[in-house]
Amino acid sequence: MSNNRTAWAIALVLLATIIWIVFGLIPCQAEEPVARTTADYGWLKAETITVSPSGAVGAAAGTGTSSSFIRGRIYGLHVDYGATMTATTDITLTANSTPALTILVVADRITDTWYYPAAEYTNNAGTGLTAYRDLPLNDQVAVSVAQSSPAPTNTVVVTIYWGP
Repeated sequence: MSNNRTAWAIALVLLATIIWIVFGLIPCQAEEPVARTTADYGWLKAETITVSPSGAVGAAAGTGTSSSFIRGRIYGLHVDYGATMTATTDITLTANSTPALTILVVADRITDTWYYPAAEYTNNAGTGLTAYRDLPLNDQVAVSVAQSSPAPTNTVVVTIYWGP
């Protein structure tokens, strides 16, 4: 009689396990998630800096700084200008550390676009070799906007894509 109870107990446990697997309560194999955004890939990161200039039209200025350090290489960045910015808008991206490092300077532009800043290789005499590499950085990035239009409708949003 106890053999009968044991058989029924085993059958019940097996049936419950099968039901849990069928309804997904117990994973039967590990599935790789499908990467849908840059954050899902793990190595490419994005840092967004928003600057809201203040002042008169054509003379408004403002600054913004990344909320975290960029530790790696800058692969590209996107600049998004406000809808009614003046065509005299200038932006400058710099590293906050000393010595100063200018990452990008764009004068008199208001078209949303991509940029790919790079560092030029040099030889041991300091002469440029006209070969370029992704820009390495271990610092916060500051964005300065000048000769622009004032917020609230006019902001400059810079998104920096970086990684190892």
